[in-house]
Amino acid sequence: MRGPQEVDHYETLEISRDATLSEIDRAYRILREAYETESLALYSVFTPGDAEVMRDRIEEAYRVLSDSNLKTEYDATGGLG
Repeated sequence: MRGPQEVDHYETLEISRDATLSEIDRAYRILREAYETESLALYSVFTPGDAEVMRDRIEEAYRVLSDSNLKTEYDATGGLG
């Protein structure tokens, strides 16, 4: 299993590369809620540190993919930037 730093922003948000802004927003809201600090489901699956890493990755993925300029730049680098 790959760690959170080994997946691209699309995989982080569990969306396709051609996802619309609406789909990006929806995926972000669902995942943000799932990884909330108070989420009871997280206690049995992730350590608090692991959950924090995932929350950070989700925030970064959303920041990039929801901004058309950043998304274009990210896609042009193959997800390496």
